[in-house]
Amino acid sequence: METVVHLPWSIDPPVHRLPVEILRMIFHLLLPRRVPLRDQILRADIHSESRSLSDAPRTPCPWQSTREAPSWTAILFVCRHWHAVAKNYPALWTRLTRNPAWTKECIRRSRQMPLELTIELTKTNLHSAQRALHMAISHFHRIANANIVAQRHDFIVSVLERLKGTPAPRLEAVSLVCRHCESLLIPRESWLEHPEMLFAQQTPRLRLLYLGKCRLQISPSAPLFRSLTHLDIRHPGLWKRMPMADFVACAAAWTNLESLVLEAALPNDAALTGARSPYPLHTPERARRLAFPHLRQIRILSETATAADQFLRYCALPPLVSLFLCCTLYDVPADDSSWGPQDVSPAAVALSLLENVPRAALRRIDNVGLALRGDALELTGLAKGLVYCQRDETDGPWEAQLGVVLRETDYSFGSDDEEDLQGMRDAGLPEYVFPVLAHLDLAHATEADVAVDRALPKETWVRVLGTMGKLEDLRVQGMENGSMLCGVLEALAGDEPPESNSDVDIGGSRRSRVLLPRLRCLRFNAADMGAVMWQHLVVALRRRRTAGSRLRTLAVTVWEGVKGTYRPDELTLKELNELVEEGVTWPFVEFINRSCGSGDEEEEEEGEREDGEEGEEDTDSEKEDL
Repeated sequence: METVVHLPWSIDPPVHRLPVEILRMIFHLLLPRRVPLRDQILRADIHSESRSLSDAPRTPCPWQSTREAPSWTAILFVCRHWHAVAKNYPALWTRLTRNPAWTKECIRRSRQMPLELTIELTKTNLHSAQRALHMAISHFHRIANANIVAQRHDFIVSVLERLKGTPAPRLEAVSLVCRHCESLLIPRESWLEHPEMLFAQQTPRLRLLYLGKCRLQISPSAPLFRSLTHLDIRHPGLWKRMPMADFVACAAAWTNLESLVLEAALPNDAALTGARSPYPLHTPERARRLAFPHLRQIRILSETATAADQFLRYCALPPLVSLFLCCTLYDVPADDSSWGPQDVSPAAVALSLLENVPRAALRRIDNVGLALRGDALELTGLAKGLVYCQRDETDGPWEAQLGVVLRETDYSFGSDDEEDLQGMRDAGLPEYVFPVLAHLDLAHATEADVAVDRALPKETWVRVLGTMGKLEDLRVQGMENGSMLCGVLEALAGDEPPESNSDVDIGGSRRSRVLLPRLRCLRFNAADMGAVMWQHLVVALRRRRTAGSRLRTLAVTVWEGVKGTYRPDELTLKELNELVEEGVTWPFVEFINRSCGSGDEEEEEEGEREDGEEGEEDTDSEKEDL
């Protein structure tokens, strides 16, 4: 007789039996994976946000529609148990938005938890957003992060007026942005009165502040700045009118700073912009310099090199501080009353600025990115282990040890006049480039990525690459066409082998000098290569092998959709594979559009194509962000 086992059967669904603690963990994972405001400010990317798995297209119910509720609220309608658990879990209800009904719901259900306020005031939502903001300000003592964006100057001023006299004891990070103020000349009558009274001067926990072109006319001596570890301020018009000495005296109270970003913020000191040259600039005694013992990063943007130079001379910078300097070498006044290149050479101005870079920071640079565009020099230096990648980042890569963007004037940079651009290219490199590269002493670098927008002769390439004698990995690309790279191949080929017997080694081989004798990996873009270029490359590699500097890897990158890609013929490819230890590789970069946050981003998929098999399937592909 068989034994029969009777198992109890429950009419309750399994999800109903999950413990409350487990359900809360699941619900918390459904929240949109929004980039924390702290990280947004530190990256100066105020509107970054990534989607949650729950943000798929859906048809919201009326309750969700009236509140503009996030998609995670769909869990409220699964069953009564889930509904009760979610509504009694305060951590789900801490993000206040522009919708008054949702803001009211969150304030009520979050109990006493810290709140996060993200609100944008536009012409279309102004009435409802102001109502939501009024509710939030009544509970501002609970706000930990505030991100406020306004479409017009009067909108942001109305917000700031309400925040005056409003204590914010829990506030840790705040971002105030105006999208329209940058293009406006704000009259004095439209300034916020007594801006130093923001938050009733009660922000003991405030550490991060981003003022994005909102033209808040607040003195740098305001109590708001004293507790900050990160300050990012863009276009504070009031500061431009101050003498440099007064500004420095105010900044002396910023002793807790770890990161400082100043865009068009340094004073236009009359002593620096008059008819008489201020060079050599005065360096204060060490006892009178600003002490920033915790400073890890400083970024100065949209300034003249002279103003940035003078400010940095007032600072006692830590030896390993990360620096990004985006400056014009000369100011361009409306008249001829200011000194200029006729008084001080561009090289002298640039070298004076770079004297402020600590030598210890320069010695950490192992990977160099160098771009030559128009009359501008763009240089990025990264520590060992970090990979250089060209991105459209106006503030430069945040992970860089050193970033330098120098151009002679604003008017010559980014010109749309093709004749002006062509004239700059025909003139070769600006003369200040070579002294700058020599001063930065990049001899420790082992990797470099060089991009040019003009054809440069062999002698110029020797001077540029000769400052990086220990390079092992080099990538070179032309921004316009491949013929720009003939000069670099001639430089890498070195001199012709000597013919006299006096230049023959003991072993019988003829000595010849080559540039970058340690070079092991060379990278090009396939679109830069043509029939003549391949022949130049074969000659260069043949000479390097004769000189005892054989390449290990030659990588020719194929970009999806880029026209003009030219493959070498079979004989040329065979010879290249013989000249290179590991042969020629063909990394393939494919762009993939993906929906993320408020727009599409580009992602690259890189693999290798087999030699001569253009258009075949990619192998060993891997994805990485551009």
